[in-house]
Amino acid sequence: MFHRGEYNVDQKESGYNPSVELSAQVTPWLQPFVSYSKSMRAPNIQEMFFSNSGGASMNPFLKPESAETYQAGFNIKAHSLLVDEDLLRLKALVYRSKIKNYIFSESYLVCTNGRKCNMTEVNGNDWADVSDYTDNMYIYVNSQSLVRAHGFELEMDYDAGYAFARLAYSQQHTDQPTSIASTYFGAGDITELPRKYMTLDTGVRFLDNSLTVGSIIKYTGKSRRLSPNFDFDEKTGAVVKEDLPQIPTIIDLYSTYEINRNVMLKLSVQNLMNKNYSEALNKLNMMPIQGDDSTAANTARGRTYIFGGEIRF
Repeated sequence: MFHRGEYNVDQKESGYNPSVELSAQVTPWLQPFVSYSKSMRAPNIQEMFFSNSGGASMNPFLKPESAETYQAGFNIKAHSLLVDEDLLRLKALVYRSKIKNYIFSESYLVCTNGRKCNMTEVNGNDWADVSDYTDNMYIYVNSQSLVRAHGFELEMDYDAGYAFARLAYSQQHTDQPTSIASTYFGAGDITELPRKYMTLDTGVRFLDNSLTVGSIIKYTGKSRRLSPNFDFDEKTGAVVKEDLPQIPTIIDLYSTYEINRNVMLKLSVQNLMNKNYSEALNKLNMMPIQGDDSTAANTARGRTYIFGGEIRF
């Protein structure tokens, strides 16, 4: 714990961010690849000098995060599969990341002899060592264990001139810890990426490709948020995550008409089926009022019509 007054901190860290990728054109249409990258993120000012309890919440000895990521996958590029002059591009990969010294915030209390102890220790000792000074301090620390993430990504683009289809799919999982400062202070991520999400864009072209009519289908899998009721793990004191209500599949329609090379008109209908839902990464998902599913106040727009134009000079 830092005393009042001036304190001189002189911390220096350095690192390299190398990356390497190896690929081979094994056939005219298939290119497998593997890659490795290493990156470093230094702690920012807000994390080092968090002002929850004045000097008591500072941690100028935070270490930078470092991450190693491995990828393996393949690219496919093929012509004239279904009709003459059509084109298919496809990319698929799996990845795995390991993050050392992951930065997150924990809740601390003052224990015997003025020592700071986190809630895991406090609960483990049944609060026996807690000082009469019970101010709760939110302090950013480095994770003592590796944080891991892994996933799968797929991109596909098919174009036959008069028709097209584009698909993007992602699936991921991570065991990163939650940050207590994200609750009352909103100083971090409130929600996490959905386990799965997919976007399918399909359309057709008319009038020598000047008129395009298409649809976008968006699927979102299971997603989680920090508990809007601020529920905590009884052993660690960490704020828990809970599942968000299932997000429905959303359908958008759109069209563009290129009058000439300078003028284009656009028309779209978003959320065609007028579904009532909340975006997975909306920061309002964990506000206390969201604890009751019947009082959602952070919903996305319902059916929306948009008309616009574009003029180029």
